[in-house]
Amino acid sequence: MRNTTYIVSIIMMLLLGTSSIYSQNTAKNVYIKTKDNAILYKLYENETYEKGVTGRHLVNLNGRKKKILEKSTEVKLTGITNSNAQFHYDTYIVTHKGKTFFIHKNFIQSNEYLDSINQTLDKEYQSLIYTIESLSYSSDSLKEELKNQISNKIKIIKEREKQLPHVIDSVEQQASKEYQAKNDKEFIKKYNSWYNGLPSSAKRAAKAISINEARLLSPNSAGGCDYRFEYTNNSDKTIKYLYWSGWIYNAVDDIVYCNIRDYGNFRGKDTGPVATGETGGGTWDCIVYNYSARSVKLNSVEIQYMDNSRITISETDIKRLLKEPKKKSPSWSAIDSVKKSASATLKKELQNYKDSIIELNRLYRVFESNNFKRSDISDYTQHKGVYNHFTQIAKQIQELEQRISIVETEIDSYKTNNFMNEVHNYSIITKQEEEVKKHNNIKEKNKKVRFGTGLDFLISDEYLGMTIPLEVIFGSYNNFVNFSISGEYTYLNSLGGLYINKFGTFATLHLNFGKKGTYKFPLSLSFGYSKNLGNKIYNVTGWYYDNDYNEKQLSFPITMNDDNLSSVISFGVRSVHWKVAAYIRLDITPVYDRTLKDVSIPKDEYIFYDDYKIEDLLNYSDRMPLFGILVRYYF
Repeated sequence: MRNTTYIVSIIMMLLLGTSSIYSQNTAKNVYIKTKDNAILYKLYENETYEKGVTGRHLVNLNGRKKKILEKSTEVKLTGITNSNAQFHYDTYIVTHKGKTFFIHKNFIQSNEYLDSINQTLDKEYQSLIYTIESLSYSSDSLKEELKNQISNKIKIIKEREKQLPHVIDSVEQQASKEYQAKNDKEFIKKYNSWYNGLPSSAKRAAKAISINEARLLSPNSAGGCDYRFEYTNNSDKTIKYLYWSGWIYNAVDDIVYCNIRDYGNFRGKDTGPVATGETGGGTWDCIVYNYSARSVKLNSVEIQYMDNSRITISETDIKRLLKEPKKKSPSWSAIDSVKKSASATLKKELQNYKDSIIELNRLYRVFESNNFKRSDISDYTQHKGVYNHFTQIAKQIQELEQRISIVETEIDSYKTNNFMNEVHNYSIITKQEEEVKKHNNIKEKNKKVRFGTGLDFLISDEYLGMTIPLEVIFGSYNNFVNFSISGEYTYLNSLGGLYINKFGTFATLHLNFGKKGTYKFPLSLSFGYSKNLGNKIYNVTGWYYDNDYNEKQLSFPITMNDDNLSSVISFGVRSVHWKVAAYIRLDITPVYDRTLKDVSIPKDEYIFYDDYKIEDLLNYSDRMPLFGILVRYYF
């Protein structure tokens, strides 16, 4: 409650304080006196500050045009700002002779007005900072308390989690043992009931052996049936031999005979030794070949021990032995089911512990200072279960953080209006840089002299070539009319043995169409002089066919002119630094003398030289136009 009251009082003071500050800043008819040789900084083009408005701005005084007041002068105050990206106001906005200027506080005789504003702002700002620090300390203390409680809870749960697997294993083992003991008890009860109901002869036989298995297997593809006979030695003597015999029966309980051996009574012998408690017997292959054979009914079993004593079991007692209860081991699935049933509650408890640890660790990370987010709290304050112990503390933290958020918002607003802060700085500096960039761009466009160079590509019916220019252009980018002079080197090649190298100089008039400050569409007219270099005379050789198709040789000179006059017209698009245009160039004087016309050539002959017709060669000396694309870059 104390903190809430304090916050409200701070916010009210902030609003009242801010209002008084602005009333001072916007007071009418306030004058300040400059020092001698004070520097006034002019505003950029289109840069305005309304009179009486002192919102927090940032101005860059470097690079501005200056006006120096040699003597101390009173100037009218219209606002304050700062030229430093941080801290206090340090610059006045003033009017002098009807114009607005910036002036740094270092050029003012007394800065009491500015200092009082900065001191008031500092005091109120520090009060807000103290409030946020106090609230943050309380919140951090509660977070630390909550983290300690969570940490202790996790420690207790982990200790229990560590013990539970051993408890679960012990419970499952005990349940398994009890289940098997129960099965054993039930078997003994059942066996005793069976044994006690036997006559003495059968009891004697039961003490000798237990018949575990006695069955005829299904016939194979040839009708052969295997017989499986297995027994356990129950006596205290070791069995040497065991003999069995019996008849084969079909599905309707009639005796059947072997189709190969033609008998229905069969015998078998098992050779020991079979010690007490051990199992003997096995499988006798194909004791009968008959597809209808289904069973063997034993009529005699004789046992011979190692001491050569014997015992014979009758057919009736054999039937009784076959009804002996068999002890069956519990299946894996049955034992597993018993274990799961016994440990289900403990396993659920273990899983709850594991889930609790995961969630508590997550909660712990949320309340760590580096990862804490206010939005995360509500998820835990509304949650049941493992968070019940922490709900109240979490709610307190949430309330504190909400109060901190309110004060932080007020501080941000206060700093935006009264101080420089990182976000506000960035916004202001970016805006200032844009103003400077805009100013420099305008300055760049108004540059009076520029140098340019580039590469021109030329083509005609007979020539390919290029020109490398060096141009000086006079007049700003925004002017409708520019004038330039240029020097250039040109190379042309006919691809037929003739080439031209020449240097030239041109004067050009540029008419720049387009709106001010945008792309221009210049129409350029040039006139110039060029001087040919290299060889002056080329000796052209060729051949031709006469009317009788006889090949004849031809040789004649062609002479290059030293001097040429040329004109150029171009049209394209231009930015401040780049220009691209299409142009036509026409040599006013021919490049070559028409020496070829003086060569005697038989009339109507088909003349060639180096695979060109003579008419093509004549064109080399004509004033043929050259078409091209020029690319310029202006510095």
